[in-house]
Amino acid sequence: MKVDTKEQSSTRVLIEVSYEADEVNKKRQALIKDFVKHAKIPGFRPGKVPVQMIQSRYASQLDDELKRTIISDAYKQGVEKADLEIYSVVDIDEGEIAEKAPANLAFTVDIYPNFELDQYKDLPVQSEKAIITDEDVEKAIETLLNQHAEFKKAEKTAEVGDYVKCSYEGKVGRKLIADIAPDKSILGTQKNTWEEAGNADAPGVASIIEALVGMGEGDSKKVEHTFPADYEIKELQKKKATYQIEVHEVREKILPELNEEFLKKINIESVDKLREQYRESLENQKKQQIFSEQRRSVADQLRASVNFDLPESAVKRESDAIMQDFAQQYTSQGIPEATMQEEITKNMEQIQKTAEERVKLDILLGKVAEEEKLQVTQEDISQIIMQESMRSGIPPEKLVEDLKNDQDRINSIRQSALFNKTLQFLVDNANITEVD
Repeated sequence: MKVDTKEQSSTRVLIEVSYEADEVNKKRQALIKDFVKHAKIPGFRPGKVPVQMIQSRYASQLDDELKRTIISDAYKQGVEKADLEIYSVVDIDEGEIAEKAPANLAFTVDIYPNFELDQYKDLPVQSEKAIITDEDVEKAIETLLNQHAEFKKAEKTAEVGDYVKCSYEGKVGRKLIADIAPDKSILGTQKNTWEEAGNADAPGVASIIEALVGMGEGDSKKVEHTFPADYEIKELQKKKATYQIEVHEVREKILPELNEEFLKKINIESVDKLREQYRESLENQKKQQIFSEQRRSVADQLRASVNFDLPESAVKRESDAIMQDFAQQYTSQGIPEATMQEEITKNMEQIQKTAEERVKLDILLGKVAEEEKLQVTQEDISQIIMQESMRSGIPPEKLVEDLKNDQDRINSIRQSALFNKTLQFLVDNANITEVD
């Protein structure tokens, strides 16, 4: 057997493995002996079946097994002799593998980049204090009251926060926006729709929502709206639109009183108990937010500490996964495929950058885990399974059962657990300064 390597790039190598005809034949003969040993054919005792009968009856299986054996042996021996640390196999060219003939195989592989870790302990991290004020608690309670608000028909003009039933039609010049952007009906024509007056964060046309403040039932108004230069719909970029608005009904927001009746409705004993629960919940949210920011800080510093070329296949695999996530989100929102493809193309540069950042961080975290001899425990795996169960609503027992038959998913969970553990190690060993 002969092994040659050819460097195609700093992270991609071609491994060529060749066998002489007699080497291939020896492996086939070894397979035939194994078939003879285990074959069960009526009229013959185990191990006594004639070789010619084995070759005739199991010709196809022998050919398939020979290919598997040669490919497996070539890869194992090729990697060992080439002395490479393989990241992933990109392509296999098995050539022709047949009895009494030489075999030539080629493996295109991506290898781990060669680099030295910089200082990764004692990284400086500024972290916000987990302080929840009385004002934070009152704002949270105000949000709760808003969630239970009633909207009663009112004979008055709309104020900020009131809901308004209205209709509108938009034009650019004489052309209906409904014809320019038929997939975005919210921008063009609405016969009867409810809008929250003055809500700057509401979806839709901001100029309409703002104009509803001060309008009452039966009122009509014409407003202008200029779409920004980078607006998502190219045909509307920088265009000045005119909207004709008519108001059909105004509903006033009535907040419930924070009294015994309301507390009973939400199963809370007292106002003090409500404030206590919200404070605890906000503190937990704050701690989780701070922890996420600490992880992001050490991850950013680790990425910036060293530069190296990334395995091409890993970046492509990650960018494909990001695009698939994009596609699923757009599909769930009912956005047409043409629009989805346009958005993905427009964001391709950012997708590539994000993929490269993820791959680089994964490689660095793997290196840190190796240096520190960090290991994944069964407890780590169980924690991820419980988190997935809570996220998906699938019972943990069902997830465990599904995992038994999915080795790739098990490996993915182990890798995720190891990287989470390594990030936690970096945070635990960081130089954290608390700031207000």
